[in-house]
Amino acid sequence: QTAHQLEDIWDIVGIVPEERASQLADLVDRIAAICHEKVDQEEQLADQFRKEIAQARFEWEESCAVLRIDDEEDPLVKMKRDPSVNGATPGVSLQSEYEVMMGRLEVVRGRMEVAMEDIGESQRRIYEAYAALNGCSVEEARGS
Repeated sequence: QTAHQLEDIWDIVGIVPEERASQLADLVDRIAAICHEKVDQEEQLADQFRKEIAQARFEWEESCAVLRIDDEEDPLVKMKRDPSVNGATPGVSLQSEYEVMMGRLEVVRGRMEVAMEDIGESQRRIYEAYAALNGCSVEEARGS
C-alpha cells in the first residue's frame, strides 16, 4: 500500500525512476535497521530474563542449603517435566521460568525470614539466661 501511495505521489511530482529506486532502497535500509534494532532489544530482554532466572536459582539453591531443605525439587526441572505447563508451544518460555522460579524463591525467602526470627528469639533467650546466671544485664551479656 505504501509503495502504491509513493508511486502516485511521485507521478504527480514527476520523480524519475532512478530517484524512486534510490528512495525505495533507502526506505528498505531504514526498515531493515529498525528491524535489526528491535531484534537486538528482544535479545537483550531474553538475556536479562536468563540472568535474573540464574540469580534467582542461585539464591534459591543457597537458601535451600542453608535451611537444609533437601526435599525441594528444582522448580524449573519440575516445570519442564510437567506436560500441562507447555501447552501448545514447544518448550517453556523464559517468562514462565521466571515466574515459577520467583514464586518458589519467595516461598523459600519466607521460610528464611521465619528462621531468622527464630534465631533472633533464641539469641535473645540465651542472652537473658546468661545475664540471669551471671548477675548482669542483658546488654552486658551481649557485650561479653
